[in-house]
Amino acid sequence: MANKRVHQHGDLAAAFASSDVIVDHTYTVPGAHQGYIEPHSFVAHWDSADHVTVWGATQGAFAARDNIADTLGIPLANVTFNSTEIGGGFGGKIEGVFAPIAVLLAKKAQRPVKLVLTRSEELVGANPAPASVIQVKTGARKDGTLTAIQAEVLVDSGAFASNWIYNVVATLLRNTYNFEAWHIEVLELVTNKASIAAYRAPGAVNAAFAIESQMDELARRLNLDPLELRRRNLTLEGDLLADGSRQRPIGAAQVIDTLARHPAWTSKPPVREGTDGRLYGRGMAIGVWAGGADPAGALAKLEADGTIRIILGTVDLTGSFTSMAQIAAETLGVDVERIVMTKASPDIAPFAPMSAGSQTIFAMGLAVKKAAENLREKLLHYAADDLGADARDLTIRGERVVDLAGNSVSLEMLYRIGTGGYGDGPIVGEGAVPSRTPAPGVAAAVAEVAIDPDTGRVELTRLTMFQDVGKAINPLAVEGQIQGGAVQSVGMALWEEIMWDEAGHLRNPSLLDYRKPTFADIPAIETIIIEAPGSDGPYGAKLVGEPPIIPPAPAIANAVANALGARVCELPITPERVWRALKP
Repeated sequence: MANKRVHQHGDLAAAFASSDVIVDHTYTVPGAHQGYIEPHSFVAHWDSADHVTVWGATQGAFAARDNIADTLGIPLANVTFNSTEIGGGFGGKIEGVFAPIAVLLAKKAQRPVKLVLTRSEELVGANPAPASVIQVKTGARKDGTLTAIQAEVLVDSGAFASNWIYNVVATLLRNTYNFEAWHIEVLELVTNKASIAAYRAPGAVNAAFAIESQMDELARRLNLDPLELRRRNLTLEGDLLADGSRQRPIGAAQVIDTLARHPAWTSKPPVREGTDGRLYGRGMAIGVWAGGADPAGALAKLEADGTIRIILGTVDLTGSFTSMAQIAAETLGVDVERIVMTKASPDIAPFAPMSAGSQTIFAMGLAVKKAAENLREKLLHYAADDLGADARDLTIRGERVVDLAGNSVSLEMLYRIGTGGYGDGPIVGEGAVPSRTPAPGVAAAVAEVAIDPDTGRVELTRLTMFQDVGKAINPLAVEGQIQGGAVQSVGMALWEEIMWDEAGHLRNPSLLDYRKPTFADIPAIETIIIEAPGSDGPYGAKLVGEPPIIPPAPAIANAVANALGARVCELPITPERVWRALKP
């Protein structure tokens, strides 16, 4: 055992004693690989000045550079890290954990070295999501009030402790819904397996599978609508959370109200036994993710041709540069085509957080907005001097700054004024934001399944996603993020499982054995974007990337239980497990 945490509140025994219904189950979730298409890859080159330059696909250039320096004892000034375009990460490429190997090999060989992991090496040696076993008991009264939750949580962290993911699993068991009392004990275990890492809302699917299954079982025994049971008990702003903190502004009510009115839920439920002999079911689930926001900085610079260059050190992992260009353009009042996004190395760029934790737009986007605001202020100041006007009476329209009388000066001219012989210097805006706590992201899913009772095969026939994003800066990108997270969750629900033998050897070290979902497995996903207020992100934007992976897996589990009349408490929901549930 590496770590232990206990979260408790209230009189647990009294709360259970007041319950009309108690549900007690154990839920098992295996490890899962992030499934990025591009494997870990790095190039390292030492020069004659004993300075190493590294190129690599990672989610955080600053984290990768610092990891190389710390691991190998190299002065930070002697390490340059250039992040390349990345073929997926999902939490598995946060710190560039394999980069030091390339650096050491290049030093030994005295020539550039390129390191690319094979797919088998990825599955064996990279850092997957954790496996867990969760024994949970929940109680409720006849009116649907949740009374108590008691849970014992085991999280397998592999060879080295994560020191944080295990606790996420524990707190998320409690934080979506209000209980009068709770006692949640979580143990982080180290075993002879690959160490774990983040995977898109790390630990959240494990917790949601357990608590969302419990909610459906409570609703069934109380003869209540499972949506209504959830609505009555949602944690809202100001409510007490597992760790003693209070819930921040949250769009959970808006999400569940939207779901309640949507045909995915209001339409007639599928007939349990179809004419084709298959069993049909529908289920829903909710997922909440708090995320985080590290400090962030950005620069906005006026160029000679009147374009605006945004300089930042973050990784464009999800098309976020397009969204940040939109933020800069909106703030400045120029066309988005005039914005040039430039990714710089940590040697040059202001500090940038990792493209992880759903924080890129929330943190970096706000830094870009502040840099654009600062640049706009300076542009108006220069233009006011040139036009003999009050800066408060000026606006930026396209490529010109215009006063109330219609007089104007071009951005190109302002560049010349700033950099001319009598100018005050290049016109550069600076933006920096501190670490802060974001408003939680909330997603929900409604799933429909068809099951062959002879083989146990589960087919996902319909999936509808709902998510509060605060403000969809780029709706197309937001929709892609929601659908991508949903597909990964479907994989965890139905197929994905890292299999270890007793000696710690991986039994399925290839994509022939480790089953990922394909286009043929996934129906068209309907995506409903909700924009609830309550965020201090740029233009009200909230977390997007991580919440959508949380609810589809438990929604599918609930749909399977609805179809079978029996519950499968272990992921993935394989044909064998379904068949056994049908024939206990």
